[in-house]
Amino acid sequence: MLKKFKTLPAPIRIQFAVRFWLGIVFLIACLCILAFTRDLILSFPCLAIAVFLLANCALMFFRGTRNKFVAVNGICTDVKRTHIRKQIKYICMLVGEISVRFPVRKRLKRLAAGDVIMLYLPESARVYEKGGSLVVFDYYAFEINDVGKMTQ
Repeated sequence: MLKKFKTLPAPIRIQFAVRFWLGIVFLIACLCILAFTRDLILSFPCLAIAVFLLANCALMFFRGTRNKFVAVNGICTDVKRTHIRKQIKYICMLVGEISVRFPVRKRLKRLAAGDVIMLYLPESARVYEKGGSLVVFDYYAFEINDVGKMTQ
């Protein structure tokens, strides 16, 4: 099982670890609330979040070990930022001749047009069309490789 885990790409392993440990933390929080208050209703939200995260983690692991994910490689063409804090909201990338846009769920320090991005999607990810480009909301992780900048 550990060998299968090590065959996964690094961004997927990181997302797996984050979801797994958050699920464990919420499970421990549920048990602590249950032990101290003896109230099942009060501990239920933590239990629900823990079950969701651990189930999501298991699903990601089984899809990843069976190669049920798609790795899309492209070049960053545009970065949409929020108006107030200037955080990255969307990334637009060019895959072949198709423009793909996806939201960013984490804070990024640096990202510029021309960076190479690898996006990892489950095979069952829904892809929507908006304004002549494709929009993806469901993805596992993405990786930015600014070392091998390519020119358009």
